[in-house]
Amino acid sequence: MLIQRVYEFDMLICPRCSGQIKIVAFIEPPQGDVIEKILRHGGLWCAAAPRAPPGGDLRNTFVTP
Repeated sequence: MLIQRVYEFDMLICPRCSGQIKIVAFIEPPQGDVIEKILRHGGLWCAAAPRAPPGGDLRNTFVTP
């Protein structure tokens, strides 16, 4: 109900057929392995490449007024 108010979009109505969507489960952290398994099964998993560390000297990044 709060999401609908903020985004003016009803998450429980299907955007394709306007039918009612049924919530089957909530997946909460730390269940990353479950989320990965579900996405792999649906062909939606995209493994993230390792990120490089930030470049440059970050000690003098903040400017004081």
